Amino acid sequence: MARSEGLDAQMAQLRSQVAGLREQTAAFRDRMEQAKAQLQPRAERARADRAEAQQELRRQFEQNDLPDEDRALVARVLKRETTWHDVMSGADEHATAVDYRARFATQFNAAVEQVAAEDDELAQALSDAQQAAGDRPGSPG
Repeated sequence: MARSEGLDAQMAQLRSQVAGLREQTAAFRDRMEQAKAQLQPRAERARADRAEAQQELRRQFEQNDLPDEDRALVARVLKRETTWHDVMSGADEHATAVDYRARFATQFNAAVEQVAAEDDELAQALSDAQQAAGDRPGSPG
């Protein structure tokens, strides 16, 4: 009998724990649904912005309003052979993507240098970051 009472007590404890976990799960699910509802307008706006940008890119492509060096890459993006994410992340290793990344990096670095030339605090922070990167093992420099 004592053994049966012990098992009953353990079962009651397990049932209580399971009930507690179910409550926690339900509360978590409710929080996730609330977060999803709050983020939904942002997600919809981001989708609309991407669609608008894609339409503008297509218009520029069709009207020859793009630099010649970008046309082949944009054609690949419009045909969905690649994405801007793949281009910029380096996942796209096609020559058009490699060239675009190199030109982008050059233009970006020039813009940063121009801003840093007018902002001593930024120039110092960039210098410190470059020095710290050069001090790490395996980094170029």
